[in-house]
Amino acid sequence: MLQKHLEKTNRIERSSGITPFKISSSCSVYKNILTDDERKEAYQASAGERQTDYNVAVVGILNASHINTIDVSHYIDQPDSYIQVRAVDDFEV
Repeated sequence: MLQKHLEKTNRIERSSGITPFKISSSCSVYKNILTDDERKEAYQASAGERQTDYNVAVVGILNASHINTIDVSHYIDQPDSYIQVRAVDDFEV
């Protein structure tokens, strides 16, 4: 029984890149979300039918943001200079 579970876990890790560590980390992040009422409400509002705020948060955490562009043209290694990053995410960036 344990061997079958380990084989299935290894197959999931190879195909998706999701490891038990990532799942554990996302659960820890979700616990922090619970303390922020505004964020928790946002996750609850975006949950679809038969989903919970927990499902939405964990999936959002496991799916990394995608960086479209990085603009360093305004960065001059001085205070108040900046780097502009344009990124998309399935929930929020």
